[in-house]
Amino acid sequence: MNQIRQTVRKAIVAIPQQRSRKPDRVILYTVILLCVFGIFMIWSSSMYVARMDKTTHYDEFYYAKKQLMFFLAGYAVMMVLSVMNIEILKSLSPWLMLLMLGILLLTSAGSSQEVNGAVRAFRIGGIVIMPAEFTKIAVLCFTAYFCELTMAHIKKLDMFSMILALTAMTFYIIYRQPALTTAAIIAIVIMGIYFVAGGNLLYIAVSGMGAVALLYYKFIGSNQWRMDRISAWNDPFTDVLNEGWQPANSIMALGSGGLTGRGIGKSIAKLSFLPEPQNDYIFSIIGEEMGFLGCMALIFVYLILISRLFILALNSKSTFSRLFCAGSAILFALQVFLNVGVCTNLLPSTGVSLPFVSYGGSSLLSFMAVIGIVLNISRNNPIPRLNLFRQEAGESSNN
Repeated sequence: MNQIRQTVRKAIVAIPQQRSRKPDRVILYTVILLCVFGIFMIWSSSMYVARMDKTTHYDEFYYAKKQLMFFLAGYAVMMVLSVMNIEILKSLSPWLMLLMLGILLLTSAGSSQEVNGAVRAFRIGGIVIMPAEFTKIAVLCFTAYFCELTMAHIKKLDMFSMILALTAMTFYIIYRQPALTTAAIIAIVIMGIYFVAGGNLLYIAVSGMGAVALLYYKFIGSNQWRMDRISAWNDPFTDVLNEGWQPANSIMALGSGGLTGRGIGKSIAKLSFLPEPQNDYIFSIIGEEMGFLGCMALIFVYLILISRLFILALNSKSTFSRLFCAGSAILFALQVFLNVGVCTNLLPSTGVSLPFVSYGGSSLLSFMAVIGIVLNISRNNPIPRLNLFRQEAGESSNN
């Protein structure tokens, strides 16, 4: 109890000093822009579904209003985490990881409710909580902390064995929900952080090839409905009324948008052709209503965010900060790639949200918590500004 009190006291004492330092504005404004755009597109993509469903009280703004509430809560969490003492967060990361693994075991054991056929959520009041989403925060913190502690021996086999055990354990617990894609994302993030920390590339390559083979033959090839999804991915129009329904309608939605789109609110795919268009297939609605240019603009904003995270990682002084920022960049890059890949049918259908844009409280809160820690790191590791005019002036004066 005394240790907890001391930890809380240190966190409170550090707040004024942290607040005096400015966070990275590019990251902050980019995330806010994505969230506001997401709320707007959630309204546009869900207006028909919400208007026709009595559980939403026939309110076309139902999903947008809920996302706005999640955004405000997430913004508060982000700001609190951005002024915490980062050392306290590091010391708590093992306990956070154990807590999330325990909660995941409870959901896998069935102490939760089904969401779209999978047991992966808790309901508290009227809010559905997806533990796998919050596990991403714990994985980023704990893996970065563990690699920092073992940096001197990071290339040794025993260190890699411990990382591999963490990866396998987390993957299998989440897979059992089932949430195969989320499990794979978390596994890649762990290995990505280990690689950035200077881990043995040979170990990563060998385990990666083994994981791909095991993933296909054990977790995909032995599951008929996953094989049906892969068949539908090869040619969605051969089974358009069953497994090919979502990818086929997603392709048609994107194609019908053309260069500039049909216009905001004028999507046809959201009229029950794409189930829950405010979630996994919101990128398809964006493409239909805003066209190719709108999609490219959104991807460009994501590229700004991801590249800024990598730059912050390179600029960070501590190992934990560097690994956490690099892991965050890998996480967001994976999520964007998988979501866009599914919507464009470059990848088989999976349930991956588009960060900050897709509807979902757990996803939004977890991602904003990650950004809160990133902003915390940026307060202590400001990225130098590139001032070409000042540099040119200096050169001319020297001449």
